[in-house]
Amino acid sequence: MLLQKNKSEIIAELIQLASLDRDKLKESADNTAKGATSFEAKQEGKYDTRALLDSYLAGAQDARLRELDAQIDLMQRFQSSDFAADEAIAVGAIVQLKSNTSSHWYYLLPSLGGYKIEMGSELIQTITVNTPIGESLVGLYEGDDFEGPLGKGLIQKVL
Repeated sequence: MLLQKNKSEIIAELIQLASLDRDKLKESADNTAKGATSFEAKQEGKYDTRALLDSYLAGAQDARLRELDAQIDLMQRFQSSDFAADEAIAVGAIVQLKSNTSSHWYYLLPSLGGYKIEMGSELIQTITVNTPIGESLVGLYEGDDFEGPLGKGLIQKVL
């Protein structure tokens, strides 16, 4: 399969998906913060910790929101180029891993791992070098045998 989208189109779609997640998280964080300070959160007894728990949750959601904003910002500035068959896999590579039973596409990125982008009948999963599979791929080449968290296979293609 040759890609039906170029890398910049994939990154634009990824940023759009992450921005939608960000908007949902922001709404949830706002609602949690309101709940923590509302009249209904007033302590009704010495063991009632709803407001305290809501404030902890709001703080964690706010931290995740800042982290997601930084990841989106990084991806908006990220420039990904094409890889030649004789180049080692690094951040920016799209890799096809093939085993006896399946074939998977991965896009190795500096952030926003865990998303799946549709490419016709195929999916490209975004991964980062901080993941076990991303860590295992860095430095390998097209045609190399691969052994990682998903088992053994062959690096079929690097784009």
